[in-house]
Amino acid sequence: MKVEVVRPNGYCHGVASAIIRIVELSRSDTPKPIHVYGMVIHNMHVTEALARSGVISHINPKLSDIDAMEGTIVFTAHGTPKATKAYAASKGLTCVDVTCKDVTATLTLIDQFIADGFQVLYIGRHGHPESIAASEHEQVTLVESLAEIQALNLTGRWAVTNQTTLSILELAEQYEYLKQTYPEMTIMNEICHATLRRQEAVLDQFDKDLLIVVGDQKSNNSQNLAKTHPNGVLIQSYADLNQLDLNVDTIAVTAGASTPRHILNEVVEALEHYNQTGNFEYQSTMTDERILALK
Repeated sequence: MKVEVVRPNGYCHGVASAIIRIVELSRSDTPKPIHVYGMVIHNMHVTEALARSGVISHINPKLSDIDAMEGTIVFTAHGTPKATKAYAASKGLTCVDVTCKDVTATLTLIDQFIADGFQVLYIGRHGHPESIAASEHEQVTLVESLAEIQALNLTGRWAVTNQTTLSILELAEQYEYLKQTYPEMTIMNEICHATLRRQEAVLDQFDKDLLIVVGDQKSNNSQNLAKTHPNGVLIQSYADLNQLDLNVDTIAVTAGASTPRHILNEVVEALEHYNQTGNFEYQSTMTDERILALK
């Protein structure tokens, strides 16, 4: 079989910035322990590597978790409601915000829409941290699917925007419906550049028999990369390769925007090993340093 690595792939600028910042914090004299309100990025390998350096991640956080915290709290790359940040500050914690600048721009846009008197329709994944942050205001209505949008009967002044990591194909369909149904609606597509470029690159891989996306199951952008290809699959590491049918001629491999480079490299190396030997007896060279490295 022929294996081709799709580019661009892996860490986007928002993820890289968050990793740099939290590693710096763990090595600095910032008040300890360091708590992350959620996962700093959606990758369990990174979360576990940070845990071994003393960083405590609260995977499914609740506001009440803050009551027991001391030291420093980090707000993740995905965004955090303003009320949560204010509550943490009121408890005397050192607060560090590593929200992706693209997410911050979308949250700021929503604030501006509300200030201008709009109701806001926000297209995003239910339960995702970015959607939770975006929909904290009562003027925001969160929807995920076209069916949910079609069930609405919107009157008055409405603006619509979206989570930065959605499927460009699904979102195009949703926005086309809104344009036809509510022609006066203000539409601001906030798909981030990294998500757009990675999905567009996958659209060029339809001639491949299989697309392997390396990423975490919690990673929305990784899930959407896999869904972009008719034969796309999402795996977390090379160890998942033995669950796949690799009896194909061509394979494209890419990685979500929150996937460490070394994990992608190991998948490619393991595929090459399988090509040569017909077995999956690949030996990992993973270390925390390699997981947290940007290259």
